[in-house]
Parts: sequence; structure tokens; C-alpha cells
Amino acid sequence: MNTMPVNSTLGNSSLEKLLRNELREAYWSERHFAKLLLKIRKAANSIDIRASLDQQHARIEDQVLKLEEIFLVLGKKIKVKKSESAKAIAKSIETLIDDTNENSVTRDVAIIISARKINHYCAGTFGGLLQIANMLGLSTIADSFTGIMLEKKHADELLAHIPVSGIYLGRADSGHDDEEEDDDEPIVYNEEIEVISEELNNNYEKDLNFEDRTGK
Repeated sequence: MNTMPVNSTLGNSSLEKLLRNELREAYWSERHFAKLLLKIRKAANSIDIRASLDQQHARIEDQVLKLEEIFLVLGKKIKVKKSESAKAIAKSIETLIDDTNENSVTRDVAIIISARKINHYCAGTFGGLLQIANMLGLSTIADSFTGIMLEKKHADELLAHIPVSGIYLGRADSGHDDEEEDDDEPIVYNEEIEVISEELNNNYEKDLNFEDRTGK
């Protein structure tokens, strides 16, 4: 994407404010869900599911970079805004998986459902951002939102076709060394982006206490 700032047409209208606020929340949500995917991956038994979550996590990391480019294109120092709706979805996912037995097909199905919930939420978010960008005539940014939205839908389709009946219940290594993962590293935001509150970043693990709940 060309990161040269757009002409300063992005002012203070209600629609433009909505775009900024939704973009702030979308960025926070993507980072939040990326962290969550690493945690629920540990709870999965199926090699196929673990591989799918790895792919989904990699896509989110790439999408985060695209959002950072959008911030630069807008030419404004956009602050990250905590998304209460994304946080609520994460909490519901924790509960859904926590209510299943370890090493069970039911837990793996719950994990698939959880990952699909994330994709559905994010696809809707970027669909909304796309609509706003089109209304404001921000074609380059709209193209980026379109790409991310389609990636979310594609990820959901892949999850929908994982052969649940053939789930492998072992804990075989899928080439991802859990012991060497540094899941507790705090979020590091792009230097061009200001976090609304340092408390948001410092309390990140408190918001995502999934690992403690599952004992993984």
C-alpha cells in the first residue's frame, strides 16, 4: 500500500470520527484475538486444528501490519481504543472451552467454533469499515479493508471444512514447540501509534487469563 498520507479531507464530521473510532477498536481487537489464538491452540488436540490456528494467527499478524499502514495513510496519530465487544467475545470463548473436557472431541469442536466466532466478528468489523471508507471516497483504504474482510471469510471457510469426525486425539508435535513460545510478551505497538492508556497494555494478560483457567 502507498503510505503517503491522503489529502487532508479526513476532518471532524461524524462519519469521519466513526471511521477513526472503529479503526482504533479494530486494531485493538486484532492484537487481542492474535494473543487468544495462541492460547486456545494449546488446548487443541487435533493436528489439523492446531495447524489451522497457526495459519489464522499468521494472517492476523499480517493484517495488523496492514492496519498500521492505514494509520499512516490517514496521516493522523490514531490512538488505540479498547474494544469491549471483542473483549466480551474473548471471554465467551474462554467459558465455552473451559466447559469442555481436556483431550476430547468436544473441546476441539468448541475451539473450531471459537475461531469461527473470531472470524465472523472481524469480517463484520471490516465490512463496516469498508462501507465507511467507500462513503468517504478513500479508495486505497477501502481496498485494504476489502482484502482483510475476504481473508477473514476464507479463514472461516477453511475452519468449516476441518474433518471433525477424523480428529486425532493425541498430542503429537505439529512442528510448533509450545515450550519455547513466549506467549507472555506484552503487546508492542507500532511507534507511530499511541495507546490510549498504558494500563491497557499492562493489564493485557489479566484480560486474557485463559491459560490460567485451562491449566495449560
